[in-house]
Amino acid sequence: MVLSVLLINCSAAPMTALAREPAPGEFGALVYDPWLNGFPYRKSHVINAASGAGTNYQVKITVHYGAGTDSGADVYLNSHGRTDFGDVRFTGSDGVTQLSCWMEAYTSGDKATFWVKVTDDLSSTARTIYLYYGNSVVTTTSNGDNTFLFFDDFPGSSLDTTTKWTITYGTPLVENGYVKFQGVERIRSKSTFGTNTSLRIRHKIITSGSDIVWGMDSATPQQSIWFRDAPAVSEDVTRTYVTAWEIINVPAYDLTERIYDILRNSSTNVIFIKDGSTIATHTVRVPSESLYIVNSSDSSDEAWWDWCFIRKFISPEPAHGSWGSEDVLITQAGSAASWNWKVPAVDGTEKVRSGSATNWSWVTFQNDGTGITVPRGTATSWQWGP
Repeated sequence: MVLSVLLINCSAAPMTALAREPAPGEFGALVYDPWLNGFPYRKSHVINAASGAGTNYQVKITVHYGAGTDSGADVYLNSHGRTDFGDVRFTGSDGVTQLSCWMEAYTSGDKATFWVKVTDDLSSTARTIYLYYGNSVVTTTSNGDNTFLFFDDFPGSSLDTTTKWTITYGTPLVENGYVKFQGVERIRSKSTFGTNTSLRIRHKIITSGSDIVWGMDSATPQQSIWFRDAPAVSEDVTRTYVTAWEIINVPAYDLTERIYDILRNSSTNVIFIKDGSTIATHTVRVPSESLYIVNSSDSSDEAWWDWCFIRKFISPEPAHGSWGSEDVLITQAGSAASWNWKVPAVDGTEKVRSGSATNWSWVTFQNDGTGITVPRGTATSWQWGP
């Protein structure tokens, strides 16, 4: 069993550290791995490398509230976090630098889906990130704009036509977190996005009477990637266009709110996904140009978007590796005017710090979460973190 005692300065901006035995090549009686302040639980997770992934790759992680076996993209908090998942934080390999993330959806007390932007380069080396949780007083830091190449969840009462969208026809309505296309209305993003990216949209058809299109395209030269629901011409299809149309019939679109993905795998193929299942793969007339995000509806149509984003995509994607066991910090606070602190130095020697410590608190760590009780009196035999 690993047991260590940590010291945190509560009167200044503190830094928490997890003490462990030194690895080969490291010096000191103990080595201190930084810990994100205020979060008593954490698990490590390995993201495996994938050629071409690069930096700032977005990975999807499903966080479960209760108990279970961590595997792949699924991790369990053993009921130690908030039921709304507002205390979930991710850090990079240093254990303290927080990573941008966005919570796509959650069911209270059950599970939440997060997208995490891994800043380390995943092209050739597996990287470790950390999941922290268990702070009951914090709220979510979920932020799609910081996580993705493009993001909009349509807040407020109008489209962001300053930085995100151009309205090419009509006046789409924004209310209750949706953009609503009613009748002849069309938009496109101000920015374009190239290959090795993925568009993800939460989309709902309210009324399908004529021709609804959602996806990506460009004007000159024309290249297109579409989902198309067009009862007027009896089409439930996916389409790509490069000099001519490539059309694949798919199961009929319905009036249920669903998540649609377009995966642009270089110039090799385009994969169309509905609610996690592939419905079409286009291998000819595959666009290579940078494309706008688009939506178009006609006179007897109505469709809503809840959110949309663009992320990085390469095939194969970086795979999920192993999860570490649940590490636990337990804090005990109080005055300690008569304590001496022995602090290991990097050269293997120890330095003693003594004096009043009324503004300090002690954090104990033990893998089974039970912690220890710090005895009264001098403590020259203890190892303290800096």
